[in-house]
Amino acid sequence: MKQAVLFDLDGTLVDLRAVYIRAHQLAAREVLALELEEARIIELMATGSPIRTHMAHLNEAAADVLVESFVMHYRREREGLARLFPGMNGLLRRLRSRGVPVAVVTSKLREDTVAELAATGLEESVEIVIAFEDTEEHKPAPAPHLEALRRLGTSGGVGVGDLPGDVLSARAAGLSALGVAWGYGAPAALRDAGAERVCETAAELGKALERALDQPRPGPRGVF
Repeated sequence: MKQAVLFDLDGTLVDLRAVYIRAHQLAAREVLALELEEARIIELMATGSPIRTHMAHLNEAAADVLVESFVMHYRREREGLARLFPGMNGLLRRLRSRGVPVAVVTSKLREDTVAELAATGLEESVEIVIAFEDTEEHKPAPAPHLEALRRLGTSGGVGVGDLPGDVLSARAAGLSALGVAWGYGAPAALRDAGAERVCETAAELGKALERALDQPRPGPRGVF
């Protein structure tokens, strides 16, 4: 049975840090008259939690209104700014050309996930998307990765992400886990969560994936 690669989206494939920061700040200012510092926003984003959880940390009573404001500003600010981290488009294309099933597993809304995959040209390289609406539990619980495996019809593979929650979710679902150093999580925290390797570049990630995918079933090497 083929092994799959399951990627997180934000901070792993797509760089929208500036958009997230701006949307958080605008929502906090609009709803709470609060000037939110960038460091606090990065701290919230590093949890890997859904946006409502971020907003509940700011103000539980106003969390739903904060989410509505955030989504409005996020979608407005995002226009034309979604971009891929260097080398990730080519890496996904090579995986698919090799016949490796590729999924995106994220805690963000499906509408935004699909829009960002289209805006960055990744939609043809991603076989399925598991978004916020697809599971009751979210990362670091294993449910999102397990649902991806179920829909792909495979039982194994590798999870790739930039946060400890990505690693913990993948490991709990029985997957190998690789971290990336260009997102929101600290490399040491990724290793502590169980990442087998924390990669500094897409080229390094490609080689690590090749080793991880070929280990259970030896095949052609040198693909990446």
